[in-house]
Amino acid sequence: MADVFISYSRKDLQFVKVLKEQLEKSGVDVWVDIDGLFAGEEFWPEIVREIDSAAAFVFVISEHSTTSKVCLNELERASSNSKRIIPLCRKENDTASLHPDVATRQWVFYREQDDPDTAVNSLLSAIRADWVELRLQARFFRRAAEWEDKNRDPSLLLRGRDLRDAEHWKERTLGKEFGATPFHREYFHASRQYANIRLRRLIGISIAVIVTILTITWFGLAQWIATINNRSVVDLDNGDTEIAKLALSKAENLCRRTRDLFAGCTPVDFNLGRALSDLGEYETALAKYSKVIRQSAPGAGGPGRAEVRARALVSRAYTRTMLAEQKSDSALRLTEYSAAETDIREAYDIYETSLGGAAGKPFGVSFARIHLGRGEYAQALIQLNSLGNPESSPDTNLLFAAAYRCLGRPDKSAEHLASYIAAYGGDVDDRRWVLARSFFASVTKRCVN
Repeated sequence: MADVFISYSRKDLQFVKVLKEQLEKSGVDVWVDIDGLFAGEEFWPEIVREIDSAAAFVFVISEHSTTSKVCLNELERASSNSKRIIPLCRKENDTASLHPDVATRQWVFYREQDDPDTAVNSLLSAIRADWVELRLQARFFRRAAEWEDKNRDPSLLLRGRDLRDAEHWKERTLGKEFGATPFHREYFHASRQYANIRLRRLIGISIAVIVTILTITWFGLAQWIATINNRSVVDLDNGDTEIAKLALSKAENLCRRTRDLFAGCTPVDFNLGRALSDLGEYETALAKYSKVIRQSAPGAGGPGRAEVRARALVSRAYTRTMLAEQKSDSALRLTEYSAAETDIREAYDIYETSLGGAAGKPFGVSFARIHLGRGEYAQALIQLNSLGNPESSPDTNLLFAAAYRCLGRPDKSAEHLASYIAAYGGDVDDRRWVLARSFFASVTKRCVN
């Protein structure tokens, strides 16, 4: 199928031969009946196919073409299908006698007195304007015509990326000369309807398969989820966070499809929140922890619910503090710290009232981190010093380093920072160091400034 269809009178044959050669030298694929093979009415369907498939339609104006029945029929076909019609004036005529689609458009002049190179360049510019959209119009029209010729065979409808591209093109060219014709729109609509039918069938089949799998292998799936959870904890402890996230995401997808009916689905959300937080995806991690907290609300029932809720609250508070340090706006940052403190206090109350006390739990560290984020450096230091054997933990050493630095004690800060790094073998690329140093850097930069 050619890029350009040339409509002309046989009496202008010699000129059209030259024009065809000039366009083809410029890389334009041209269809024109040079040999007169398609002059008879029996070849009209072939001419129609070529017009429909072309991106642009060139009408050679002369005293002969404007009175030619064949030329006028070709012009009407191009006009009815919203083709780009480019009048090429070989010999000027009275515009009153011209077809409106020729008379009202801007002409390219290629008369005997005109410079050939200038004329061809003007014609190429007219052809190639919006060239991508014009070619898409022709391409989709060919697909629609084939569908029509084959009795609207559903297998010839657009689907997948082709259908999305067609719909985007239709919206993009809405109201333009080279936009979708009614035939285009009918074809796209039929394609979308059929795609929706296929999607509903596929969803139905998928649901049936899932129900069957759940019925037959319920115990096996529960075991699989439990195994994923156990392995993910090991992977997270070893720093293989991406591996844990991938496995947990698959388990979460199954839990979502089964409406979290498996007992292991809550641990999946908790561990996935941990993986996301370790990767710095704090907003998404908050959503996972919040889901765990909702599922373990008072009255939800089930063994260990109170402890699950408390652990999720502590983890969400930590994630909020990390997210807070990404906020450039101080009001937003303080809002996150306030929410983190609320989480920690609720978790503390749960341990005090339901879980035998809060001794040994990381509340002091959490409160110290919140004090640091708020700029309450003295309170943070008091909180850290109140912990039992505070300097034995790498995390507390880093918080000590931040507090001393902000209180104007660089010597003590350097001492604790060295202890923190030494705890991880001096490997500053260790995952735990990478996670913590952004908090340390943000807090200390703010207090130094």
